[in-house]
Amino acid sequence: MDARLLFIGDDICHRLPVLLSAGYTVAELQSPAQLTAALAALDCPDAILVTSTDAKLASQVLSVARSRSTTPVILFCDQGYDYGSAQFDLVIPVLTPPLTWLEDIRALVEKNRERSAD
Repeated sequence: MDARLLFIGDDICHRLPVLLSAGYTVAELQSPAQLTAALAALDCPDAILVTSTDAKLASQVLSVARSRSTTPVILFCDQGYDYGSAQFDLVIPVLTPPLTWLEDIRALVEKNRERSAD
C-alpha cells in the first residue's frame, strides 16, 4: 500500500521491516518533539504508530497528534499497557499476527482517506 506512516517508540517486535515489506513508507521518530517537527514539515501522514513500551511516550505522542492533526493514531500494545487505549484510533494487542494488523492498518488508512476526501 502506498501510505506514509510515522513510527515512534522502540520496535522490539520488529514491526518496521514488516511495514516496509508491505509497501509502506515509514519514518522512524524518537520523540514527541520529532513528531511535532514531522507534522509541521510533511503533508498529513496517513497514520501515526506508537508502541506501548513507554506509557509516558505513548501519552505524549497522542497529545501531540491530537493537537496538530487529524491523522489516526495507532497503538501497538507490547506490554500490558492499556492506559488511555480508548483514545487511540486503533489498538493492536500484543501477539496479533502481522497479516491481521497489516489489514487493520490498511482499512484505517483507507477509511481516513475517504473521510478526508469528503
